[in-house]
Amino acid sequence: MEHAFRLVELLGALSLTTDLGAGVPFEKGLRTCAVAARLADVLGLSLGDRRAAYLAALLRSLGWLVLIAALVLWVLGFFFGGFEAGGRKWYGRW
Repeated sequence: MEHAFRLVELLGALSLTTDLGAGVPFEKGLRTCAVAARLADVLGLSLGDRRAAYLAALLRSLGWLVLIAALVLWVLGFFFGGFEAGGRKWYGRW
């Protein structure tokens, strides 16, 4: 018997523990993925775009998108001295 699993299965299991740790309703991350997949399907997106929407929702529930956004702000601030958005200068140096 082969013990193969897909990455989304592992990430889905991690999202359940993240839900418990964050104090949000159980399976909230998985429900968010289902909504994202259904919305992508209703919009008629390609299979690749539907997968991207599902994974983005799953990674969001794991907190990775927040981490990536913080990393981008830090890199912009560290290497370029910040950036301008909305008429305001933003700095990423913490």
